[in-house]
Amino acid sequence: MKAPEKEQCHREAIDELLWQEINVALAKGGLIAALIGFIMGTSLIFLFLRLRVPHILMASSFALSGGILSLIISLYAKKGRVRRKEAWIIMVTLSLYPSVYYLLNAFTSRESAILEIIASPTFGAYLIGIMFSILFFDWRLSYVTGLLSGFGYFLAYLAVTPGAISAYFSDPSCLFSLVLSKPPVYVSKSLLLVGSGILAGFISGLLKRFITRLLDEQQERFALTEAFTRELLETQKEIAHRLLIAAELRDNDTGMHLQRMSRYCAILGHQCGLDEKETAELLEASPMHDVGKIGIPDAILMKNGKLTDEEWVVMKTHAEIGGTMLRDTTSPLLEKARIIALTHHEKWDGTGYPRGLKGGEIPLLGRITCICDVFDALTSTRPYKKAWTVEEAMAEIRKKSGSDFDPALVEAFEKVLPEVVEVKDRYSSGG
Repeated sequence: MKAPEKEQCHREAIDELLWQEINVALAKGGLIAALIGFIMGTSLIFLFLRLRVPHILMASSFALSGGILSLIISLYAKKGRVRRKEAWIIMVTLSLYPSVYYLLNAFTSRESAILEIIASPTFGAYLIGIMFSILFFDWRLSYVTGLLSGFGYFLAYLAVTPGAISAYFSDPSCLFSLVLSKPPVYVSKSLLLVGSGILAGFISGLLKRFITRLLDEQQERFALTEAFTRELLETQKEIAHRLLIAAELRDNDTGMHLQRMSRYCAILGHQCGLDEKETAELLEASPMHDVGKIGIPDAILMKNGKLTDEEWVVMKTHAEIGGTMLRDTTSPLLEKARIIALTHHEKWDGTGYPRGLKGGEIPLLGRITCICDVFDALTSTRPYKKAWTVEEAMAEIRKKSGSDFDPALVEAFEKVLPEVVEVKDRYSSGG
């Protein structure tokens, strides 16, 4: 990947992380705002029922509707759906909502006292919306929110004030003289909202630079950690590979057996519910099932004929030897290899070795490897036997289901048998 493309991908990754953080903040902030709105709205309803004052009911409806709006935003953000387009829709809505509320309630009651009472909570809602815009880390959004709020408040107030519009626009200079000399409260509040939007934009810009820098550093640390982890995993695989080479040099029965058997294990493991990472680790670890044969004398390991009872006792120690070789490891891969080496000769009925584990006491990795190892051994040519057919091998496995093998794994193995046979045919040479 070229440097500009790499940098573009890095920027896109940072931008995605930033939006994830924004959604988390919106989800939490919206939920808090919703709770406050519902609590205030409910409290005001009880107060209205006691005092029967109309403007209290109006304030309650404002708080409850604001709570519902905040809850919708919170739920939407919780799903991670808020991006640039949604952010603008949310902020335009929050900027216009107080004006709409103010106008609707003002036109339903022309009493001046009620109008003044309505104006106070709407002004507060404008300020909350402007502060809310900081969460998007977009200075342009904060500026627009401030302008919409300021002009919205100013125009809404004029619309419900008799004669105000005609007085101002009959003499356009009147408006500027009010602003420059002694503006009324609503003009001052409008200017304050615009100024708040500018301040919010400044804060938003600073926060975005700060958080982007943090995310950038986090990405760099993650990349370094990922590279180190990848290198460590490759080192572990290299160690495992060299152990296998050492085992193969002393055992003429390996070669392609390991290629086939490990892939059988991966197929069966996936069928049993292992995830992608666990399946990949099983693929890498299962070839080490017989690594303990390094400790078996050549006279026994390379004997062409049938082993005597005394020789078979020695041969069976390879499971313990493999477990000992791989013990006390901090590598997840080698730990899985240790479990497999130690338990792949255990049998479902408890007659296996080296520890005589029974049923569910046998780790799943050991049970999987046991079936796959036996299947490949049966269907492969050895100096002391001819290869069995797939049908003959499966008949033997079914026969020993419940004694040597986990019955559930035997069923699972039959389901993936076509994939197993495909692997067998592909890696047939050298078997």
